[in-house]
This record gives sequence, structure tokens and C-alpha cells, in this order.
Amino acid sequence: MRKILFLLLAVFCVSNSVLAAKLPAEIVEFINKSYPGAEIRFDGVIILPDNTTYLPLYPAPAKDIEVLEVKTSYPANTPFYKKPDIVIFNNDFALLKVITDKRGKKTVLKLDNPPAEIRNGLLPQDMLVPQGLVIPDNIKGIMGNLNIQTQEDRFIKVEHDKNDFTKTISYQKQVPTPVPLIPALKDKLLFISTCYSKNIQVVTPPNMDPDYALSQRSIPIDMEIVDNKYLLVTSYEKTFLNVVSIADSSVIKQIEFTTQPTEIVLDRAKNIAYVASPEASCIYVVNLKNMSLTQKIKVNGYCEKLIIADNLIFYVDKNSAEVWGIDISNNYLMKDIGNVPNVSKLAYTNGKLYLTSRTRDKLACIDYETLSAVGEYETVKKPNDMFIYKDKLFVLGSEDNVVRVINTTDNSLITDIQLNAGGFGTTIRPIEGTDYIIVSDIKRSEFSVIDMNSNKLVNTYSMNIPVMDIQISKKPQTL
Repeated sequence: MRKILFLLLAVFCVSNSVLAAKLPAEIVEFINKSYPGAEIRFDGVIILPDNTTYLPLYPAPAKDIEVLEVKTSYPANTPFYKKPDIVIFNNDFALLKVITDKRGKKTVLKLDNPPAEIRNGLLPQDMLVPQGLVIPDNIKGIMGNLNIQTQEDRFIKVEHDKNDFTKTISYQKQVPTPVPLIPALKDKLLFISTCYSKNIQVVTPPNMDPDYALSQRSIPIDMEIVDNKYLLVTSYEKTFLNVVSIADSSVIKQIEFTTQPTEIVLDRAKNIAYVASPEASCIYVVNLKNMSLTQKIKVNGYCEKLIIADNLIFYVDKNSAEVWGIDISNNYLMKDIGNVPNVSKLAYTNGKLYLTSRTRDKLACIDYETLSAVGEYETVKKPNDMFIYKDKLFVLGSEDNVVRVINTTDNSLITDIQLNAGGFGTTIRPIEGTDYIIVSDIKRSEFSVIDMNSNKLVNTYSMNIPVMDIQISKKPQTL
């Protein structure tokens, strides 16, 4: 009886040890040394630079070793640089390569007589299972609590349905008009929120209709792309942050908070997301390497209009109209910038904070160090969004559907870029790695591409869905 209890306890401990999918340091060192460009994903899955994928298999229990070595490989005596199908180390940790069988199914190598290290191993229990993966029957014990055969339970891709929008707006399918696809949009996916539907529409430009939709439990509030691999989504009346795999159209993790999260801003250099929770007067800190909540920053008031720049976070307290700065590098020291009513957007560059007032059609500029006013300027009507690029500030005016370009060195007007008349611009989003921005239009159901170097409108693409906000990602490679 004691032996049975001990065995159950051992299995329980092993199962819990793989929940977080943290690879042993010696395995990480081996992978990085063998393939410096390899990605070790937060769920433990290893992706080599050529997209070869290995699933980690945790031993039960692991052996203590002095020096990590490859004990066995399949095919036999295949060095790791030749990417064997199976690698078993001398600590009994194993790697299983994802392969494609003759029927086109993703699987791992099937052995007639799998060694004990494989039969008794366990996959990470928070692992994102490659879509369509089939595990050989004789090693199904490695799945643990992973329900690989019912992958559709975690699959959130749904067919696009125009009836999503006919309930609230007039939906008239447009006749496609050929518009040249600019190189910046080639091999891209657009993730579009509509504010009418809880589904996020996924579009391959220059198509006018979505390819499919990502089903959410509620209408999205905000979304951000991380490394062209994950889509972070907050939704109304939900206290979690959805982490969606772009490659698999699956919710791979839900980061639970105690209160409703709203806006998301990313510190890409540090792999951190800051997520506002106005009702709790706090900002959650999420580590994007392992997609985990690491800290909760207490702030003043109902925080909204979040931005991040130069190790500083700025926000507006909706209740008091007070604007605050937070110094990330100084233990989140807060700085009261002043009371500015009806702020619609913030932007920051070179020590200057820009604020727009939607009701007064004004643009204010404040020196962050001295808190002195640099100036206040007439600007576009109903300023809705801003974007900083080099020494330029792009301000979106929704009423006249125009983007004003301002020189941030002296705050002088450079030019106005007129978008289609009768529209209502909502957001400005960059196409990462390019000099282009996308301006979404909820009223005309379209988006426009602007070249920030030449300050010119490049193209406008019509859609058959409303366009409230857009996030842009590279098309994922197939595992």
C-alpha cells in the first residue's frame, strides 16, 4: 500500500513539474549551443530556425547527471545538427520531432518497441498542441491530461458570418474593385475588431471578406500582436487576457486577473505587456516569455488612454481628468502631470508629451521634465488617435477623416493627408518593419495605408465588414 501511495505521489509531482513547462537549464544550454537562433517557446516547445519543431518529453523521474549528453537517437547515431526524429539524453529527458506522415498528418515517429524513456515520459501539460497532431497508440500515455484527439475543444476558428453585423447595421456586400496589393501587406494577416461582434475577423489582404473569424466570449476591448505568433485580447465583462496562437487559431492560455482588464501596451524590447484595469486602479504586468502575471502596479484613479515610450507609462484618470506619468526604471515612481479635460489620446517623444482634446479640437504639448507648457495648437476636428514616427506626429481627425502631420522639433504643420470623404477614422496602427501605417474606418468599412516618409496616402482597401481596429501579423509558417 505504501508503495502504491509513493508511486502516485511521484506521478503527481512529475505532472505538476511540467505544468509550467520550464526546460532544465542544461537542455536550454544544449539547444542554444546547437541552434543559436532556436526559439524555446513558453510552453516548452522548441522551434529551430528552419521551423523544425520538437516536443519536450519530461522523464519520471529525472536522473542526476554531471554533463548532459545524447544517450540515444532515432535514427541511431544521428547527431542533433542532422535533426533526428527522437533524441534521448542521459538524464532521460527526450525530444520528439513533429513529422508529417504519408497521409499528410502531423505526428511523431512510431516505434514498434518504444524505450522506457518515451513510454514513461510526459508532455508539458500547458503545451500548445500542433493542430491536427496524432500521437501513436503505443505511447499515448505521454499525453497526460492533454486531450489531443479533441483539439477542436480549444479551436476557436469559426466561419465568418455576415449575419453578425446585420443585427446592428446595414450590411451591403460591395462589388470587389481591384486595388494593387502593396509589398508591405504581402504575406500578412489582418485581425479586425468591429465593435458589433464578439468575433475577431481574420483577413488576408486584399480580400474584402474575412477568411474566418476567431470566436471570443465577449466583444473585444483591445488586442495586440506579440512576435507575429500570439494575439493578446481583452474583452468586456471578462477578467482574463486571452492568449491566441496565430498559427493554430487556438486560445493557448487565459491569464486570469482579479478585475476586468482593458487596454494593452507592449514593451517589446523587454517582452512585457502592461494591461490596465481601471476599476481596480492598477496596471497588471505580464511576462510575454512565459505568458504569466508577474506584478500588479497600484495607480491613482480610473486609468485609461495608456501609452508606453522611453521607459515611461502615461495614462489619464477618467474620473478626475488628471494625467499621470510612471517611471518604469525608477520603481514605477508616479508623476502628476496636471489636469487636462477630455483627453482623447496621448503621445510622447523626445521629452515632450502630446495630448489631444476631442471636444476642443486642440493639441497640447508639455515638457515632461519641467511640466511647463510648450504650446497649445488648433488641430483636426475630433482628434481620435496619434502616432509618433521619427520627428513626425500623425494626428487622426475623425470628423473630416484627415491625418495631420506635425514636425515634433518645432510643432509646425507639415501637411494634411485627406482620406475618403464621409468616413470616420478610428485607429492608427503601424505595419511593423515598414514605414507604413494603417488607418481604420468604421463608417466606410475600409482601411487606408499611409507612407510616413512621403506623407502620402498609398492605397485604400474596402472591406465587407466594419473596421474598428486592426492588428497586423505576418502569416504563420505551418508546423
